[in-house]
Amino acid sequence: MSGAGGIGAIKVAGASSGAPSATLVTTRNNSLIFAVGNDWNHAIARTPGADQVLVHQYLAPVDDTYWVQRVVPAIPVAGTSVALGDVAPRAIVGTSRLSRLCRAD
Repeated sequence: MSGAGGIGAIKVAGASSGAPSATLVTTRNNSLIFAVGNDWNHAIARTPGADQVLVHQYLAPVDDTYWVQRVVPAIPVAGTSVALGDVAPRAIVGTSRLSRLCRAD
């Protein structure tokens, strides 16, 4: 990212079932927040929560899902708590693992 001053907050979260979510606190004004997800047991399209958009999503033929989403717009004030998550799919049963890496610049 051009002009980025480095990595701010990082949060890693996972769940054995259900929709993924994570919360982090920004460390700088005008933070850009991205999240990376992986579900290695289900190739199911994701729907991000409010004020979030998918940057890229890949439904692999081996029944995996990989995706990147971000918060829109940038978070103007350092110290803001930001929740990221998906609204769909809501219930995934079995042994799926969902991971979220959140980055605030």
